[in-house]
Amino acid sequence: MGVALWEDGKPSESVAVLTSLTNAHPNMKSAHFSLATIYAHEEHFQEAAAEYTLVMRLDPNDNEALVAKVSALIGARGYRDALESAKEYTRREPADLQGHLLLGTVYSELGEYGKAEEELTDRKSVV
Repeated sequence: MGVALWEDGKPSESVAVLTSLTNAHPNMKSAHFSLATIYAHEEHFQEAAAEYTLVMRLDPNDNEALVAKVSALIGARGYRDALESAKEYTRREPADLQGHLLLGTVYSELGEYGKAEEELTDRKSVV
């Protein structure tokens, strides 16, 4: 119901329903993931990153949540926090170009341009 409300253009109601659901069922990974995704779409990046972190606590191997967390942290300008998660994602998924793009973006925002260039241009070995 929470996602349906968001799709109907009612983000506040959607967040309220999903927050209530996650409070009642704190181990419901799908509810936390949906809430995080809605926060991200609404550009509430800090909240999105916090919810994706909860998803990762419930399932440390959830790569979809990990890469989404990196994107949310970049949106929140939390580049230092995003760095380790981005590195972890590219270790887990070395062939995923999105992960390298995100890691390159983080390096660039941190002023580490050589590392950024390496991530963004030297992907021949990945493909």
